[in-house]
Amino acid sequence: MRARPGAAAAKVVALDALLRETGGGDAALAEALAGTPSVIGAILDPDGARAALDGLSIVATGPAQLDQMMVTAGLAPPAVALSDKARSVGALTLPAPDGVVRAAPLLAGGGGALFAGLATEAVRVAQGEPTPLIESRKGERGQQLRLGEVVAPLPETGLLRLRFASPERRARRTIAAARLLDGEAVDLSGKIVLIGASAPEAGGPRTTPVEPFMPSVQIQADVAEQGSSTASTPCGRSARAIEAAARDLARRGGDGGGADAGAGNGGGRRAGARGRLGRRDPVAAAHARAAARRRDAGARRLRRLPRHGARRGGGPAAPAARARSALRAASVARSGAPHRSRS
Repeated sequence: MRARPGAAAAKVVALDALLRETGGGDAALAEALAGTPSVIGAILDPDGARAALDGLSIVATGPAQLDQMMVTAGLAPPAVALSDKARSVGALTLPAPDGVVRAAPLLAGGGGALFAGLATEAVRVAQGEPTPLIESRKGERGQQLRLGEVVAPLPETGLLRLRFASPERRARRTIAAARLLDGEAVDLSGKIVLIGASAPEAGGPRTTPVEPFMPSVQIQADVAEQGSSTASTPCGRSARAIEAAARDLARRGGDGGGADAGAGNGGGRRAGARGRLGRRDPVAAAHARAAARRRDAGARRLRRLPRHGARRGGGPAAPAARARSALRAASVARSGAPHRSRS
C-alpha cells in the first residue's frame, strides 16, 4: 500500500480482503486508509464472535421486509488498528448456496450488527455517507434502498441480483497493482477503486454463471457499477424459485428422457422436447403441454357434434366428419393406436 492510494484522488478506496493480523506494514496501511475515504471488509461467520464494530444505522419509512436477509451469529472482523482508520466496514461474504455466485448483499447481518455489502458501502461512502433509507414503494409492492442519490430495489433477501460485465469491460476497468507500485501515474480521480487479488492462491476466485474462476474483486466491481442503477434487479423469492426449477430440470435432463406432456385424454404421451446437450428444454416442454391441452379440448368439442345428417358429397355434417378423420389420423401418428370417440 505504499502506492499512496490517497494521492490518486479516488472518491473512495475499498479493500476486497479480510485484514485480520497486524504486521510490519500496518502502520503505513493505516496511514493510507486515514488519508482517503476507505472501506475495508469483514466476513459473516456463523462460528465467529459477536461484532465489536458499529454497524449501520438505517431509517425506514415503514416496516422493513427483510425476513430472508443473510444473517450470521458471528463476524470475522478486520484488525482494530485498521478499522479505526477506515471510514467504514462492509461485508465481504458473497452467497453461493449451490456453489455459484449470482447475487451480492446490499444489506446483511453479522454478530448482532447490520452491514452493507463491501461494494454497496463503497457506493454509500462515495455519496458522502448518507444514512441508508428503506422506502416503501407508493402504490407498488416491495421496497427500495436509498443511498443519497442512488436507489436500488431491496427484496426481502437483501440481495442484489448480478448483471456481470463482459470480459472486455472487465479488462478496461482493471489496473495491475504493479503499475501503481512502479510509480506509474494513473488518473483515478472521482472513481470508486476496489483493490483485490486475482491469483487463485490468494483465495479470491469465485464460480459465477459466466466464468468458473472470477476474482471476487471483479464481482464487487460489478456490484458497484450496477448498484447505482435504478434498473438493478433484486434477488427475491420468485428469482430463487425460477433458479431452483431450472437447476432441477438440468439435473433431471441427464436421463435423456423428454418432458412428459401427459395432459387430458392423451396421458402417457411424451413430448420429447429437448434442448442442447440432450437436456430438457422447459420452454419447448411448456409449448408441448399447451398444444396437448388444445388438442384434447378440440376432441371434447368434436364428441359433442351430431353424427347424423351427413350427406354424400358434403353437407352440414361433412366438416365434422372430416375433422374426426383428421383427429383419428393424428392420434394414430401420436400414440400408435386409433382414437375412438363416443357416439
